[in-house]
Amino acid sequence: MKKIFMMMALAATALFTVTACGGDDDDDNGGSNNNTAITLPTPKYKNDAIKFSVPNAEVTLDGKAVKLKQLELTESGRFMLTYETTDAARETRGTSLTEYLMGLFTKDGDGYKLANFGYIKFQAKNGNNYLLTIIPTGGTSFDIDVVKLDPLAPSALNDYLCRTWNITNTRIIGNINNVNVAKDFTGRCNMADIIEYVENKGIVIKEKPDPDKTIIDGITFTYSKSYIINYTSGKADVGTWRWTQQLVGSGALAYDWDGNHMGFEPIKHTAVVTFEGNQCKMQLPVSDANYSVELVYTIVPAN
Repeated sequence: MKKIFMMMALAATALFTVTACGGDDDDDNGGSNNNTAITLPTPKYKNDAIKFSVPNAEVTLDGKAVKLKQLELTESGRFMLTYETTDAARETRGTSLTEYLMGLFTKDGDGYKLANFGYIKFQAKNGNNYLLTIIPTGGTSFDIDVVKLDPLAPSALNDYLCRTWNITNTRIIGNINNVNVAKDFTGRCNMADIIEYVENKGIVIKEKPDPDKTIIDGITFTYSKSYIINYTSGKADVGTWRWTQQLVGSGALAYDWDGNHMGFEPIKHTAVVTFEGNQCKMQLPVSDANYSVELVYTIVPAN
């Protein structure tokens, strides 16, 4: 596994020199100046970001009783509630369905307003133990003991990465059926366009993304090790991430999806990120029997 990560990092060094926007099929000209100073802004809610483990607090969402499992406020002003349904049929089978409620939050006095959910505030008790007050919209206020999950240690790379990003360009580069290819797709990443391009090169993609998980709206990394892919449909894929290599201004990381499934298996669970100016290049390996390519995303802070 370590050998794979090292090979990926070495490949990234070469590939990042050809990731400038091109546009012509099989055009791999271009360049990138990795000596550019990093000028990323500080996320608005960096000092408010926090993640709690919530011990099965029962609330009502959209008229449905659910059990909260985790609550996270991210550096970029987004929140994520992780909950399990309390469907009787599932409980009989001893299974549950994990779902997520995501949206924007704003600071309000000594607490926070969570869009389409309600109001929360919390206070430290001892160590990582906190008292969380939840006031659901249209519901009754209640208090619950929660545990703060330890974030990553502060570092320059963590400060650069941990925020919500928007995709401005996607480049596919590599080898398909023994032919070198390189092509740019501007704007949000539409996986349907990329799959169509690959299939026009003679590759059959057997497992494709779900219809409501095709266009990526944004990517979120947090100090609490959450990795969230937001889609324009409102759906999301959620997982955790960790560094496997850290350098000056760049690093390699690995990530795992909840349930170990994103809906498009050829994308491997590794990435290389390089920061430059006010943007980042994120490289993901994609491979199957007859092709080995990289998706190189140009991403910029969402706010």
